[in-house]
Amino acid sequence: MEKHESYPEHRKGYPLLRGSAKIDRYLLAGAHGLRQGCWVEGETVRGDVFIGRQNWHTYSRPVFAYLEQVDIIRLEDQAEFKESVTVAQGYSRAFTQSLSVKYDISPSIDIINASAGLEMGYSQTETWTNEKSHAKEVTLKGPGVFTVYQLYMVYAHCADSAGKSMAAHFKYHKQLLRGRVLDLYYLSSVATNKTVTVKGEAAVSPLDWEDVQRIVLMEGFDPQANDDPNSNDAAFKIDFYSADINPRLRY
Repeated sequence: MEKHESYPEHRKGYPLLRGSAKIDRYLLAGAHGLRQGCWVEGETVRGDVFIGRQNWHTYSRPVFAYLEQVDIIRLEDQAEFKESVTVAQGYSRAFTQSLSVKYDISPSIDIINASAGLEMGYSQTETWTNEKSHAKEVTLKGPGVFTVYQLYMVYAHCADSAGKSMAAHFKYHKQLLRGRVLDLYYLSSVATNKTVTVKGEAAVSPLDWEDVQRIVLMEGFDPQANDDPNSNDAAFKIDFYSADINPRLRY
């Protein structure tokens, strides 16, 4: 008999999970079928992110994982078929298309995944790059309607002092004034090389990038409460202190 795991709600109906094993099991292979998404536990790392025309001192951490629909395949015959689907690699298309400036991160930021036990299925250079695509073969047994999903990881970022000049380039963002410095908070989305195919009624209605930004950033995060240890108003917090003092969390 399959063991049923318990996933207590963290916020907005989604649980908080750590590591790819639990995340994959919950989203892709749970006894209750597919799920839209989950909060992700992880550590904050520090390094430079190129936005616009310069590098910005930036704090980043994983915060959410979700499924994106890749394709719908209809098979009429009762036979086994091998179908080719196009899957993504690198930043999500929705994220890159929403930006109006150049955006680039060193592949060495992948310590953000290693420290959280996250396995992307791509190399560092394949993961942290502009959106690309490649073909992937899936084996299906007809007849039926099959839906293919791909798993994406979401990261929260705080670009130190970038708010004044860069905020307008992010549709969804938050800002916090620290003295004379205006910090910029935003999300990015990166594809994993993990897909799942389900038949008929097992399909779920996926979250889109707008949904994710609204749930995670606009409703799930409060910059003003971030440094308050007694505040539980936010679904996640960015740990500036640990990223500053721990060399393991810098890239």
